Amino acid sequence: MSKAYDRVEWGFLQAVMLQMGFTREWVDLIMKCITTTSHAVFINGSRARIFQPFRGLRQGDPLSPFLFLMCSEGLSSLMRLAMGEGLLRGVKASRRGPEISHILFADDCILFREETTRRAKVMKEILKQYESCSGQCVNFEKSTIFYSWNSTGDIKKEISELLGVRVSTNLEKYLGLPNMVGRRKKESFQNLKDRISWKIEGWSSRLLSQGGKEIFIKSVLQAIPTYAMSCFLLPNLLCEEFEKIFAKFWWQKGYGKRDFKVADLINNAERKWKRELIVNTFGEEDASRILRIPLARELHSDFMVWSGEQSGEFSVRSAYKLLQTSDPRAYDLQNIYRDFYKRIWLLNLPTKMKVTIWKLSWNYMLTRVNMQHRKLVSNSVCPRCDIGAETMDHIFRKCPISVSVWSALEIPNILQDTDLEFIQWLIGILTRHSSSQSRLIGCALWAIWGDRNTRIHDKVSRSGQEIAAFVKNYIKELDGVESRKSKNWKEVEQWKHPPGQAAKINFDGAYDARLFQSASGIVVRNREGDVLLSCSEIHEEVPSAFAAEAIACKKATQIGIKMKGSDIIIEGDSLSVIKKCKTEKQDKSQIGAFIHDIQQATSRSKHLRFEHIPRSANGLAHMLATETLRTKEEIYLVEGVPRFAELQKVIDGEREPD
Repeated sequence: MSKAYDRVEWGFLQAVMLQMGFTREWVDLIMKCITTTSHAVFINGSRARIFQPFRGLRQGDPLSPFLFLMCSEGLSSLMRLAMGEGLLRGVKASRRGPEISHILFADDCILFREETTRRAKVMKEILKQYESCSGQCVNFEKSTIFYSWNSTGDIKKEISELLGVRVSTNLEKYLGLPNMVGRRKKESFQNLKDRISWKIEGWSSRLLSQGGKEIFIKSVLQAIPTYAMSCFLLPNLLCEEFEKIFAKFWWQKGYGKRDFKVADLINNAERKWKRELIVNTFGEEDASRILRIPLARELHSDFMVWSGEQSGEFSVRSAYKLLQTSDPRAYDLQNIYRDFYKRIWLLNLPTKMKVTIWKLSWNYMLTRVNMQHRKLVSNSVCPRCDIGAETMDHIFRKCPISVSVWSALEIPNILQDTDLEFIQWLIGILTRHSSSQSRLIGCALWAIWGDRNTRIHDKVSRSGQEIAAFVKNYIKELDGVESRKSKNWKEVEQWKHPPGQAAKINFDGAYDARLFQSASGIVVRNREGDVLLSCSEIHEEVPSAFAAEAIACKKATQIGIKMKGSDIIIEGDSLSVIKKCKTEKQDKSQIGAFIHDIQQATSRSKHLRFEHIPRSANGLAHMLATETLRTKEEIYLVEGVPRFAELQKVIDGEREPD
């Protein structure tokens, strides 16, 4: 359309709005906004007199786009009427799909019809009728006709002369995107690939740093196909080609522009990183990080890893932490709530009680009021006292039975702040009182809720004094259990002789975070407690203490496989490593490569098993590892230990009395 906004007839727009069902009052209000405009023209720096227009919509007015859409509804109505009478036929995207006669976008329009002279005349009459009513005018100079491949030359010429529109052999792009995408999607979007390559050619000759390349890829290259991808589903093959171009640009290095794949950086014969190549290719920090990535001795297929958890597995907790990192203000709790929840989880109470308190703070309990809101019950009266509505506040503060419980427990100022909301009261009593009193309060809240459920489901009633006595006895029992546990903890567990004809291999790892070094300490002993082998090794480029333990476990496994003919028990004080070695599941954590090698080795040897022991029972292996890391001297002794470990050997060798 030519000068689309300026040519809108006000009378036509008013008639369309009324026909669409808008009330007369609303239409009059809109027409006042349109018809009360005035204009003035500046001539040679001076403003001429003000004049009133009689048609047109103001450019930039927020209402104008919506009003123009209503105006365009006139053309849509004419097209629908013509199709209903059989004068026009649209096109179908599929055999059973609906017929599409036209597509409107702002002041642009695409019309679909059969290529016959009769249909062309009908189309021309519709456009003329629309022009005369709405004031719009088709811009034939900017309009084009695109014919299907099976149209004859005579038909093309006849229709083009009738409509006075030029013929196009190739559909033009609209807003930078193709108007029509056929089966060859890759060819339709080839220009995106060309634009990316053209951008890279202009920058590759300039020596960008690795950080500069990262910014260039994220801000410039990846932004090129973004708009097209928001409108079309691009072929996977084309997306892979984009990624290859990005990767090639990222890895090209220095003047030689040498390209690398990860496999090129690994010596597959020794399953080690090519240190010299990596150091000469990457910066010092990046090279150090690459060299600390562990490589499995045996090849395995690649797999996806969730970086938010050390285990490599996705968890809601890690996703929440990532959201907090991205926008702490949106996802973080207020300090008062953070302290409150921290205090809850640190209470020396069973988990079921702490979960109950947490549910209370979020109003997640199925009180009758909450169930009434969910249309589950019709009666919201408290089943214990039949006085008020059963809200959280009523159950735990205002119900006479609960008041009796708090009085019997003799907790100071527990029901003092009656004007506070329940959550504020709950936070106040648990943060204001001491740990022992908070423990008693938490148990009482759990007992009150339990009594309410028992009264409803089991028809058993208890007084407030009975509930309070139950709470006090429960806390006494918990204290008794804790005292018995503390007595048991005082008994330090020592190394135990292996049963039967089995042998034990103890391992431990020591780690130096400053030098990224670790040392493995290994001790092999028979059923009599005699040392068969003691050894230690120093390892470079170790990423963490976690990895140091896994490396020591791998070394112990290799020694155990060589000891054929007897059952071998491999013991270590790292519970995580031992658990991973016991399972056949693929490990995705930082030490996954070491665990993979251990799992592959143990699958071929059925006489190995892994056991976890406390640090006190692993003293000899721990001593070998720490001393080796300190002195930087490796050990390998058959049927003996170094002099500094003689006393620990004697202590471990003593048998417990039968």
